[in-house]
Amino acid sequence: MKTKRELESNSATLSRKRCKKMLRSKNSGNKAFVTFFNSTARLIDVIWINFEGDFTSYTPNGLNPGKRIDLHTYEEHPWIFRDRSSGDQLVFCSRNGQHEEVYFPEPWDGSLDYRAPTVNVILPVYGLKERCLQVIRMLVKKEDVSALGSEIPRSLQEDLVCPKPHQISWEAGHEEMDEEE
Repeated sequence: MKTKRELESNSATLSRKRCKKMLRSKNSGNKAFVTFFNSTARLIDVIWINFEGDFTSYTPNGLNPGKRIDLHTYEEHPWIFRDRSSGDQLVFCSRNGQHEEVYFPEPWDGSLDYRAPTVNVILPVYGLKERCLQVIRMLVKKEDVSALGSEIPRSLQEDLVCPKPHQISWEAGHEEMDEEE
């Protein structure tokens, strides 16, 4: 029979395993062009998810509010957006009016009069729990979460250390949970 400490250790290990990359680029010869526009009042990162599922920022100094970046990319290459200082996940408004977290470029049609789509990056509406976790992440260092002990429930401690897909990680979103687990 396992001790309480062994069970807690196994739980933490499972939580870390769930925190693995789930999106990645796929090979595509279909060129695409896009303009990302920062419609927020925050400095943001425009991030390409590469073939290994790692994040590559195309805005090393951030994209200022009201500014844009024009990019050449490919179909099947996912893009995401983060608040530069907090790492909060941002969204864009798709053509059907839905708020989406991941942008997949549309292929270039080959015409000379082609106009690249403009993707307006905006703030999502955060739930109370998510917003509280964001504030705690700003106030408490990741390594100090375990020191909180019984002051906050274990499930919230896990959410702080290993965020759900709609939340951000401590390293400004460099890990996501795998939906298959």
